[in-house]
Amino acid sequence: MGGVVSAKSPVGVCGIGRIGKLLVWLLTARKEHERVVVSTGRKTGKSIDDLAAYFSYDSTYGSYARFIAGFQREKAVEVKGNTLFLNGVELVWLNDPSFRVPGNIPWSDHGVEAVIDTTGGMTDPTVNDDNSLRGHLNHARKVVLSAPFKIKKKGTPLPDDAVTLVGGVNFSAYDAARHSVISNPSGPWWIISARNFFPIRSRPCTPRPIPRACWTSSRRRAKRTPARPGAHSTV
Repeated sequence: MGGVVSAKSPVGVCGIGRIGKLLVWLLTARKEHERVVVSTGRKTGKSIDDLAAYFSYDSTYGSYARFIAGFQREKAVEVKGNTLFLNGVELVWLNDPSFRVPGNIPWSDHGVEAVIDTTGGMTDPTVNDDNSLRGHLNHARKVVLSAPFKIKKKGTPLPDDAVTLVGGVNFSAYDAARHSVISNPSGPWWIISARNFFPIRSRPCTPRPIPRACWTSSRRRAKRTPARPGAHSTV
C-alpha cells in the first residue's frame, strides 16, 4: 500500500505479551494518538477489569502510573463503562477468536493504518496469505514486525516492499511510498515516532525492552550530584 501514515490515525498493536504491553505503555504515555487498538484474538481474563489490571503493573517497571508520572501519580488506568483508558487514551480491545488470523482483524474499521505485530509468530515477509505477517495488510497500510525477518525458504530474496530498519543506523533506507512490511527488531517505537512514518517529531530510543529510555519528563530527571572539591584537579 505504501505512503505516509496519518499522524492522527490510531496505532494497532497485535499481541500484548511483554513487548506489546510495554509498547502500549509508551504510546499512551506519549499521548500522540487518541486511541490505541490492541488485538489479542482471545479474552484476557474474564472482563475488561482483568485487562485493566494487566496493564496496570509490570514485574520490572512497576506500576503504570509511576512509569508515566513518578510517585506523584496514583491512578492512570480507568474503566469507564466497558472502555479502558490509559492516561486518558482510549484502548480499543479486539478479542474475537477469529482475530487470531491477521487477515481477519478489522483494523480499518477502527481507523488503524499502521499495525505493530509483537507476537513473534509470523516473521516471513515472503508469505502472502491471511495467516501471515502480510495478512495485516488486508485491513491496514503498513505492518511493523518487532523481531527480525526469518525467510523460511533459503535463497528467496527480500520482497521489494519489505525492509529491515534499525534505529540510529539505517532509517534513511525507509521509503514511505515503497515499504509496507517493516522489521524493526531494535524497538518498534522507533517506527511509530519516525517523522517519515508518522509526520511528527521523534526522539531516539534504546533497544527493547526499555521504553522508559524513550520517554522522559524533566520533573523525573535525577538531580545532578555536585562534584567533589578537587575532583577535576590534576597532580
